[in-house]
Amino acid sequence: MTDQALLKVTPLPAWVKPWVIPSVLGVIAVAAIALMRPNFGLIAQQSLAIKIHLAFAVFTFGLGAVLLNSRKGKTFHRIAGWVWVSTIMIVAFSSLFITEITPGRWWFIHILSGFTLVGAPFAVMAARRHKVKSHKLQMINLYVGAMVIAGAFTFLPGRLMWRMFFGD
Repeated sequence: MTDQALLKVTPLPAWVKPWVIPSVLGVIAVAAIALMRPNFGLIAQQSLAIKIHLAFAVFTFGLGAVLLNSRKGKTFHRIAGWVWVSTIMIVAFSSLFITEITPGRWWFIHILSGFTLVGAPFAVMAARRHKVKSHKLQMINLYVGAMVIAGAFTFLPGRLMWRMFFGD
């Protein structure tokens, strides 16, 4: 697929910037932690895969928001970008070992893990080939799909994040 085919997506309105969603979600998350006092003790009861996944997902979400808000192409962006890609791969890979909803089987959310494990290397290749528009689009899609959408699914009733913030 060519870069031109990848970029034939309906553009967002000019007032919608890539950093708006993660920034708003970050403010909501900080407010929720401050106001709701989540039950972090539930994490201790989870499997190692969930602990690894959660720790890296929280870090990756925050770093991604910083990257979306920072200047592109500079040393910080390149170093932090490599860290982000490494951690998003850990998040996606560790999710493959989390099968609590459908014991012993993957759930449909694992499709996003597959897209992430395949898509992240392509986004890096686009950057290395100086295909800036393609790299930007792929990274925003990875962030929204793997962090925002998949993260929203963790707050479904009965799941760990729901129980941490809202109880049983």
